[in-house]
Amino acid sequence: MNEHIRQIEITSLQQFLDEVQKLKVVTGFEKIWFRGIADESYGLEPSIYRHAGDPVIEKQLLNRFITRAQPFIDDKSAKTYWEWLFIMQHYGVPTRLLDWSESALISLAFSVIYREAKHSGKNAAMWCLDPIKLNRDFVKGLRPTEPIPSIIDNTVKRIAVYEDETIPVDFPISVYGPLNSVRIVAQKGVFTLFPFKEKFKLEDLEGVEKFLVKLIIPDANITEIKDQLITLGITENNVYPGLDSIAKEINREILNA
Repeated sequence: MNEHIRQIEITSLQQFLDEVQKLKVVTGFEKIWFRGIADESYGLEPSIYRHAGDPVIEKQLLNRFITRAQPFIDDKSAKTYWEWLFIMQHYGVPTRLLDWSESALISLAFSVIYREAKHSGKNAAMWCLDPIKLNRDFVKGLRPTEPIPSIIDNTVKRIAVYEDETIPVDFPISVYGPLNSVRIVAQKGVFTLFPFKEKFKLEDLEGVEKFLVKLIIPDANITEIKDQLITLGITENNVYPGLDSIAKEINREILNA
């Protein structure tokens, strides 16, 4: 990881709220997106980078997904590459999209509530990103009509699929996606779209300290912060609305499970 990235240790929910509030003042961030992780060692890379040697395989995955998914899609209207990409992302097929949230508390829930046995004894973390700085100062050739464009913006499409080879792409692009699922709406989901190129982790790139900050949550403080979030009503069903989450909440409330 870039050693210049600012890291802040978080030991309580109140300190977390205070640090988030100070971020714009201290760092000059214009806007903040959040990504909570249950293990601080997890890097900022999309699922396609973790599962495939070459991210261009996304096209193959997409073609296969479209072929097999058509009978199960209620909306039969023609869909673009990008609309299909977000449907794939929703159902767990690897893509170049990396999920973020506009909600600090929802992201904190990802860090401390959704922990598995493999996370025991490990610190959690949250990444804070200024998507406007990323797009404006680091994504070469990006001239959309908005500081954070929609995924269907023509400039984004040209850069992301390399239709214009004269535009170099060394950084992911911050984008808004379609609100095509209840979960994206609940999670206030937003995205960074990584390029078709050799795999990398965002935090390893030069200069990212200008738009990235990392909050570290020590393992010893996770249970207390989790309990405080639940007391405030930030629970599984806020993050993943559905019967599975309702069941988890009831088991905890009645059975302490």
